[in-house]
Amino acid sequence: MRKMKILLTKTNKDFAYPIIPRTGEELFGRFEDYAAMSPEDFEKKHKFKWHEPFTLAYGNKKFEIQLNFCTDPFCKWFGMPLAHFRGKLQRYRLSGSDKSAIYCNENPTEKTPGFVTSTSTTVLSNWSITEEISRLANINKVVKFEPMYRFHNDNCASIGSTPFKNVNAFYKRGKSSSNSQKWQCKECKKITNTLPSIRECFTYHQKRNDILPRFADLLLNRVPVKRTCEILGIGNSTYYNKLEILYQRCLEFLEKHEQEAFRNRQFDEMYLNTDYLMYYLNNVRKKGKGGIRYDNLEDAKLDTYIAATGDVFSRYVLRADVAFDWRFSIENLWETTYTLKEDHLPYYSRMAERYKYSVYPQPPTSLDKQTEAQVKNELEPIERRAQYVDGLHIVSTYTAIAHLWLIKEMVQAKQWRLNIDDDNSLKTAILRVFAREIASGDAHCFVTSIDETKSKPKAYKEWMTYTKEILSWGRNHYGRNVNLYTAAQKFLEIKLASHNFVEWEDIDGVRFRKKNIIPISHPIPTIDEGVRSIYCLTDASGLSIEDLAKVMVNVNQQVLKSFFGQIHRRISIFERPLMTARHDRKSYIYANHNPKYGQYALTILRTYHNFCHPWSSGRNKTGGKEKTVLTPAQRLGLTNKVFKMKDIIYFK
Repeated sequence: MRKMKILLTKTNKDFAYPIIPRTGEELFGRFEDYAAMSPEDFEKKHKFKWHEPFTLAYGNKKFEIQLNFCTDPFCKWFGMPLAHFRGKLQRYRLSGSDKSAIYCNENPTEKTPGFVTSTSTTVLSNWSITEEISRLANINKVVKFEPMYRFHNDNCASIGSTPFKNVNAFYKRGKSSSNSQKWQCKECKKITNTLPSIRECFTYHQKRNDILPRFADLLLNRVPVKRTCEILGIGNSTYYNKLEILYQRCLEFLEKHEQEAFRNRQFDEMYLNTDYLMYYLNNVRKKGKGGIRYDNLEDAKLDTYIAATGDVFSRYVLRADVAFDWRFSIENLWETTYTLKEDHLPYYSRMAERYKYSVYPQPPTSLDKQTEAQVKNELEPIERRAQYVDGLHIVSTYTAIAHLWLIKEMVQAKQWRLNIDDDNSLKTAILRVFAREIASGDAHCFVTSIDETKSKPKAYKEWMTYTKEILSWGRNHYGRNVNLYTAAQKFLEIKLASHNFVEWEDIDGVRFRKKNIIPISHPIPTIDEGVRSIYCLTDASGLSIEDLAKVMVNVNQQVLKSFFGQIHRRISIFERPLMTARHDRKSYIYANHNPKYGQYALTILRTYHNFCHPWSSGRNKTGGKEKTVLTPAQRLGLTNKVFKMKDIIYFK
């Protein structure tokens, strides 16, 4: 029978957590040196090296996380760890005033095939990457609720027995009002209630369970919080309690129908599209921190990013994660800085580097060059932030890396075809997470870009004109039965024969591939963007022209455009801004002030989108027509039925 489960919280043992490569004594030994050493000497002694790996305990597995290496796919050191050459020479060298980037060095003692490029790679904190992976893994995890039972009195002779192991030592005494089993010890006669299973009691620890299906309908149809409370006759606290329960039910559903399904399937190819959705977070001050003064205020609207990835053909959304940690406050930041003394460490050694504020400025020591005035200056925005709702924004690069790492761990695929827009944080995330697959030729990343100044009428005109021309060209050359995608592929093969994404360079008589990002126009424009430009971020010289054209034709971003549209149209707190009466300002009145509930709503919508919302397409992977109406999960082969929200809520 299915046991009761609860959300993973800080009081539970984490499903994923970093294993620090140093003991607690070494970390706490920083206290004495902090005051006795200059910041430079303290850094040399206590910093984590930029190439030092961190171990991630993830479920029953352990992974070494070290993502600081060359990220140029055309360099011969791409994806390779630090190595020592002759003397003091190493594969990489730190450069810049703040040692923020690494450059590649040639190996003078060994003629390794390849070419060393001059591209720099920004150094990130491996500790912070590991912490972010842990955060995203834990917020989407439910654990069994196993309370501590006391089946016997203190002087009982059968003190160690339980009805789970020794049922003959107990009497069954019926069931309680919550349908839980009552057990009585035969020796001391103590009666104890055990936790019922989910099917025995759907309403355990909650009232108004009957409103959950109606609550889900209102949530997914853009009904604001206040209106939902009025319709259902509930208060605000009950609303958020039901939202958390619905979120938990979706996680339990995904645990069985998504995670288990992916474990039992291997895909030959995965065409994935990754992108960000930016929304404004209502920045609300804490109770008692308000007042009539309007100086010393933060911006009322904070940019908040959502990283999402979907499968191009099935439109299955694999993950959607908010780049905000609601479990980490300014008080936690002070504690972290004070305990680990991270203000005297380089940024790549910090645990909290992934946050917008990575350190809490401390009073300068006697050997510190920083003045009290400088510390006060740095402290002002952090103290201002402490007046607002708890939680800190996370640098989008760290969230994207953790997001893609978890997808790669969940999905088993032989070939990866990745598509992003021209965003540097997404580029570096893909080149770090999929470095091994890119180096072996099993993963390729394509970057698409559009002219954002182009008007919608012009984009529509381009879509009409170019689509007709491509289809007409294909039918003139390959017969009347040719569809649009086959015609576009054939046309692209001709263009690729004279277009190369790779430049060649001669070094000592040997030719090496060199990076080239000259884009090519995609033969199929979109109705709202018009003609798109596309280039391959990775080395695609191992693909034939036919295979490259086939991949590029299928590169599109419609899966996330559709899902982002659903986010705006279905979830009230993510609604697009409203125009005010002055017409020169925008109102974000429906935006929420706690991204935790935004993450809850996103997961509920993602579950509904993948398993409950069928759609019909005009084509399949081969370009042919597909008249069947299926959900994304059905198209991906994870299930064979259309679910309803009642099935998710009541585990049917």
